[in-house]
Amino acid sequence: MAAPAKTPAAILDKLNAELVRIITLPDVRERFSAQAFTIVGDNRTEFAAFIKSETVRWGKAVRDSGAKAD
Repeated sequence: MAAPAKTPAAILDKLNAELVRIITLPDVRERFSAQAFTIVGDNRTEFAAFIKSETVRWGKAVRDSGAKAD
């Protein structure tokens, strides 16, 4: 999940805590797994690092493809 820039840290922390609580529920994990989703990161720092690494990983392929956002 992402939030607008400059969202207060207290709000981000509360959202993160609720999301972690929800994604650790067995039925939620089962539904994600059934749809081939992978849950990544238990905190904001881990998630930010994942997004950064994926941006680097896929950035060249996107640039080389010539794809443009509308």
